[in-house]
Amino acid sequence: MLLFFMFWRTVEGQVRINEIRSNDDSSDDIEFIELIGIAGTDLSGYEIYHVNGNGDSEIFTHTIGAFVIPDDGVTDSEGNALGFYVLGAGDFSSGADESISSSLQGGPDGIILYDESGNVIDAVAWGGVGDISNDITTSGSPEADNYLHEIGSDSDNDNSLQAPNNVVGDNGSGWTYEVATVGSINASQTNGSIVIISSLKTEPANHVTSFNATGSVNSVGLTWTDASGTPAPDAYLIKVSDTDFGSISNPSDTNTEPNDTDLSDGSGALNVNSGEESASFSGLNETTTYYFKIFSYTNTGSDIDYKTDSAVPQGEATTLDTPDIVLNEFLADPDGDANGDGSTDSDDDEFLEFVNTGTADLDISDWTIEDSNSTTHTFENPTVLKPNQAVLVFGGGTPTGKFGGAIVQTTGSLSLNNSGDDITLKNNSGIEIIWYTYGGTEGSSNQSFTRSPDLTGNFTDHSTADTHDGSPFSPGTRIGGFPFHPWLEITGTEGWRMLSTPTSNNSYDDLLGSIWTQGSSTGANYSGGAPNVVTYDGTTFNAVDDLTGPMDEGEGVLVFVYSDDNHNESEANSGFPKILEMAGTENSGTVTPSIHSGSGGEATLVGNPYLSPVDWDLLDKNNLTNTVYVYDHSYGTPIGSDVEASEVAGSYRVWNGSSGSLNDGRIAPFQGFWVITDAAGSASLTIEESDKVIGGTFYKEKIDEAISIHLKAETDKMFNEAFFSFNKAGQPGMDSFDGLELTPLDHDDYLSLSTETEGILLDINNLPIEFTEALEIPLHINAFQAVDEGWTTISEEVSLTWPELKNIPIEWSLILKDNQTGKTVNLKETDSYKFLSAGSSAKIADKKPFHPLIKNPLQREKAPPENRFTLTIYPDSKNSTNNDIPDRFALRQNYPNPFNPTTNIDYEIAVQSDVELSIFNVMGQKVATLVNESKAPGSYAVTWNAFDMASGVYYYQLNVSGVVYTRQMTLIK
Repeated sequence: MLLFFMFWRTVEGQVRINEIRSNDDSSDDIEFIELIGIAGTDLSGYEIYHVNGNGDSEIFTHTIGAFVIPDDGVTDSEGNALGFYVLGAGDFSSGADESISSSLQGGPDGIILYDESGNVIDAVAWGGVGDISNDITTSGSPEADNYLHEIGSDSDNDNSLQAPNNVVGDNGSGWTYEVATVGSINASQTNGSIVIISSLKTEPANHVTSFNATGSVNSVGLTWTDASGTPAPDAYLIKVSDTDFGSISNPSDTNTEPNDTDLSDGSGALNVNSGEESASFSGLNETTTYYFKIFSYTNTGSDIDYKTDSAVPQGEATTLDTPDIVLNEFLADPDGDANGDGSTDSDDDEFLEFVNTGTADLDISDWTIEDSNSTTHTFENPTVLKPNQAVLVFGGGTPTGKFGGAIVQTTGSLSLNNSGDDITLKNNSGIEIIWYTYGGTEGSSNQSFTRSPDLTGNFTDHSTADTHDGSPFSPGTRIGGFPFHPWLEITGTEGWRMLSTPTSNNSYDDLLGSIWTQGSSTGANYSGGAPNVVTYDGTTFNAVDDLTGPMDEGEGVLVFVYSDDNHNESEANSGFPKILEMAGTENSGTVTPSIHSGSGGEATLVGNPYLSPVDWDLLDKNNLTNTVYVYDHSYGTPIGSDVEASEVAGSYRVWNGSSGSLNDGRIAPFQGFWVITDAAGSASLTIEESDKVIGGTFYKEKIDEAISIHLKAETDKMFNEAFFSFNKAGQPGMDSFDGLELTPLDHDDYLSLSTETEGILLDINNLPIEFTEALEIPLHINAFQAVDEGWTTISEEVSLTWPELKNIPIEWSLILKDNQTGKTVNLKETDSYKFLSAGSSAKIADKKPFHPLIKNPLQREKAPPENRFTLTIYPDSKNSTNNDIPDRFALRQNYPNPFNPTTNIDYEIAVQSDVELSIFNVMGQKVATLVNESKAPGSYAVTWNAFDMASGVYYYQLNVSGVVYTRQMTLIK
């Protein structure tokens, strides 16, 4: 419980101003101020404040040192022993402390006496009030504990201004001007009759009015109007119970009830001084009704007199259920295009990210966001957050992107000050739900401030957050860019996807309800047609007959995603992207999907069971190969190409722990994947939460010293990749780290790049790290065109590159040979090779499109009878054949010739040289430059596309460091 209040008040004291000598008629050496008080009163730290009433402010402030009122043989009306304290100009022995620092004056002047806490104890003015009344607070009523005594002037002689017997309660009229009695009772005072403490008040005349209790989240606010009448209360006692009003007992007079702010026992109490008119209890239980009564009282300590008659004001309030919503990320100092509208703006790119962490929908319609000054955003009506869904508010602009499925809104300006600000979220009743204050460090760091880990951690710079992905912010998503709630965007074109569920207690329909389903008797949009939701039983694919049935944790499912989501083909297709959204709770704990096993080579379709990516290398694999297979519908189309128009099939992404195309082996949420047994016997796969990459701890150590080769073949509309890895388990033949080359699931054009081992095509070829004889690896590159019920090879201009030669030992030589032309290329000395792939109109036998009703789960590519290329890896460069490097410069005849419209030109470079290869027409005019750069020794090929040239004779010319070689060719259209 916390109570907030502040006010200034006067207090009852046991010491008073009793006598003043302010205007000596000679040298001011007997001016003094005398205090009277009950013996034993400690004056240490009290202050005497002398004010010039002519408007010259204070004359001096004197702080009393260590001093306790002595017993000077005088008593008050109650029999209390009294004593004196004198602050004088000199020659005083009875109770003198030290000298006045500056002379008192005849007036208008005044003295204010403060206790050690700064409360006003007494105040006296003489010779007219002047300006000193502005420096004190006084009640002005006859019952006042202290007030401003307005007394007469002090003449120029040795008399003094003296208080009467009734030191308290006299407004100044009882003071007299007499011969000074410093250090003793005044001339008008009588021993035993002096009064310095006012009489106790009776109980308050009235109760407070308009007593009201208002429930908030974990707190209740109380307000009232102060009690009126005489006597007025000095304070109030608020008593509270979580049972009922009857369980709140009346307080007893003369018994002080202390504050009890711990309501864990169901009751409590709070004392509040009069004048405040409000209080707040916090730290309360949610959805609990609390009952309050407020009692007025006078006096203090054992003299308290409570008002308990008549109807004691009471009120009740119920605390709210705390909404399950957190502030997860905010950006006050944009240094990048956070809202995705193409530009960086200091206002528009500011954002706030809130996330519903509950298990039910949360309606935040008309809720507001405030900074320290004003309301900066009101949420649209309706705004309803699904479980684990984020809502994202940008300062402005036109936010462009999916933002992890977050609800995105903009406002005029969030006004997030770089020097620091408040972020307050209030519900539609104005009740504070979230309040966060940040400083200048967080507000001016050129990046967002985010919880790490997401949702539960402390705020930190985005760049230092756990599992940081390198970005300065992640609006609408987790730190690593993945959605908060089960949400998946499917892009591209229609085709097969491998999926899984990240949440528990969900059906197939929960996962696929937003897209078209068919071929299932229960739960499908259409029970007829070829099934598009299938699972694999180890031998064949089977349609999921009941889509309302439960999905198992870690289960993989194969789904054909159609472009249209209706049965009427005449209606417009809904197109892509498709959004899959799910309710439910993320799977947790250890997941062990069932694995098909037998004699070895069996495949099982499993899936990532979590909302975060998992690392394949961290999964516990028993009797499984070290390679994972993930089908990517868009993998194979160059970045920037129009996937919708390309009609290119996807490809499998693979990873074996050190090499491959699957992003270091990270398997995304919702992703299904293939695993294959390594040998005969039972097999198992264990997936644990500690295997998460984002949202969990990532323990994987990168194998930076691993040796690998990455090859890439690319045409103008498609590409494919192949990989070599090297480790101690590697074999020239098949081993557990090899990755199979698999036929695409989609029946479209595709490019295949693979190596060959034992007649099997591989996507990853794992080789020994130590070898003494040269390794000769067949390499196949073919372009396939989809035809009815199969594929045929086509002729395409292909660029073969090797984007990465990682940690290749310096003594190794890597020589690529084109077996069709005889040309060789040293991979360490050049970076590409262009050629035309072979084409054939004949349909390839046994290469049939995937269909869920045939027994062909993983279509292993068969090696063609001949390989176009051979990659030879020499363990020692000295042992590589000298014929691999040309011994002279040469320009070969183009092929084909004549041509229409493309032809290949081969040339050889003997030493490092500046090379220019150009095309001229019969008029001697240069019409194209194909090469103009320095080239390392080696054989090269380049293709010229003369689609915009006229038929006729052309000349191609090789200029090598000033030596010119020329040949003729013919274009026939």
